[in-house]
Amino acid sequence: MCHMKGRTIMGCRLVLILLFAVALACEGNRVPTSPPQKVDSRAGTQDSPRFLERAQQPHEGRIANPLPPEVRPVPELHGPMLKRPRRDAHSDPTGRVQRRGAQDELWTVPMARRQSMHPELGFPSHGSIAVGTVANGYLVAGFQIPLGGPNHLVLPEHAKRATNYATDEMAGAILKGAADVAAVYPGSILGIGNISRGGGDRIPWSISHRAGRDADVGFYLLDSSGNQQVPPSLFKLAPPLGTMELDGQTLTFDPGRNWEFLRSLLENPAVELQYAFCADFLVQRMFKHAASTGVSAGRLHRLSKLIRQPRGTLPHDDHIHVRIRCSGEDALEGCRDIESGRERMPRGAAFAMRIADLRAIAAAHSETLERRSGAVRMLGLLKVRGASQLMYDVLGECSDDLSAEALVALEKMGARPRVKPLAAVIECTHNSDVARMAFRLLRSGGSAAARRA
Repeated sequence: MCHMKGRTIMGCRLVLILLFAVALACEGNRVPTSPPQKVDSRAGTQDSPRFLERAQQPHEGRIANPLPPEVRPVPELHGPMLKRPRRDAHSDPTGRVQRRGAQDELWTVPMARRQSMHPELGFPSHGSIAVGTVANGYLVAGFQIPLGGPNHLVLPEHAKRATNYATDEMAGAILKGAADVAAVYPGSILGIGNISRGGGDRIPWSISHRAGRDADVGFYLLDSSGNQQVPPSLFKLAPPLGTMELDGQTLTFDPGRNWEFLRSLLENPAVELQYAFCADFLVQRMFKHAASTGVSAGRLHRLSKLIRQPRGTLPHDDHIHVRIRCSGEDALEGCRDIESGRERMPRGAAFAMRIADLRAIAAAHSETLERRSGAVRMLGLLKVRGASQLMYDVLGECSDDLSAEALVALEKMGARPRVKPLAAVIECTHNSDVARMAFRLLRSGGSAAARRA
């Protein structure tokens, strides 16, 4: 039949291409989710204008005061191993990771810094960049919070992990909050737990904390004499007052200092607090103290949507989990907030202008391959669904580098696959990874894609 002319020959070619793709898929090699990229040249090379007061402190990749040897990142195949389960976790003071119904992976402590890859297209730089959501993103040019300072301490248990990297906004808010508490309660020290690893990505203690916008901070605790004590790690507190035993002492949750820290976050114009997760009985103590200082019942009711015990997970009776929203600049680079289980897409003139600029770069044959590939990747990160036709046009150029980026972008956009252009990529590519990605999109489309082609 394949010796006949016309449509029959074309149909046979498509069948042969798809059979070839099936053979590639059966090799057992995993399809990469993104093609190799160059490391962002901005990482660790610029201070953030939004964080000038902290500019003398080290950024990732430009560490003025290197970590001591016992907490320096090491290659991930060496050092003590952790089993990293896949659901939300709680770490006890011994460092064990506890998750229910989880499969284990091996991890090392301290967490090695990852080389975050992000396109450099000449747009204005604002320092650190949080990309993606807190559960699937990464961090570019993250700010490394010093292990100690006049008003804060990275807790010893967490200092070993090297998870003290944050966005400029988060780092500034934490350090300002600690300073504000110390201004009202002299000598106060804020204990800091996990934020993010260098470069972002997964850590074995949480499914979030990937993009530098989540931070676990310890409670301010008082001993029986009213003096603050800073435990070496995060410990559970018992209701109703929030107490724990440490070295023969009873330590108690201090509603005044803890509320002052949250008040600082709420009133900081440089950040927008999305959530502060904490056990209900501790939130009630802070709100009672806030009411005694003149905060209205109406405002506390509104704040109860932000400052609360999380649903469907651990109660957070050993720390406050702070999460801030994407900055306006980071939203243009692919940062996404999650609300009610959905990503909140940015709007406005600045976003529309960025999309138009990226479209122009991606479509311009006069641009370098690197810039066009970066623009295609950015359109995927921003999930511009209206750019799917541009992605198929790029695929038609049969450039392996551009095709790899366009295929990833189509997947991120959730675009419905088209059989003929994807089959053409499989036929013309010299890269088996690109062929596998194209076939994966074909397979995901099923009969609906075939009808659309």
